[in-house]
Amino acid sequence: MDGFVQLGIPITKIDRRGPLYKKSDVDHFVMKEAALGQHAAGRLKTMTKEIETAIDDIEVAKKQFVEILDKTVSMQQKCSESIKKVSGNVRASANELATGLLKIQKTADFASLERHVTLLERAAAALTTLAELEKAGKLEKIIGAVK
Repeated sequence: MDGFVQLGIPITKIDRRGPLYKKSDVDHFVMKEAALGQHAAGRLKTMTKEIETAIDDIEVAKKQFVEILDKTVSMQQKCSESIKKVSGNVRASANELATGLLKIQKTADFASLERHVTLLERAAAALTTLAELEKAGKLEKIIGAVK
């Protein structure tokens, strides 16, 4: 059924585009409605219900948002605590490594270690030369000449 008919405005004529109404009937309805406010009051009741429903929906959404926000903040705090622990562990490990390296450095005495490595390299080269002389049969001649 047509909306104007429900409001009490009679159809004057129907053409191919639909129902037609008299302008005076529509004007009369609007003036009466403005004076009495019956339709507006009914619509106001409907709108009040819709507004209350919207407010309830907003409250539910707000509660859900607060729950999600609380969970997010809690997770962020846990992550922050974990990061602090890991950072502390990394610092402690770095300090232990530095201490260990200092101990090794003191124990090894790198200056004398370098001298010993040089002497060992010379000894290895000399032994290699002596081994070559022995293979060639010249080592015994050199030893006999030195005696």
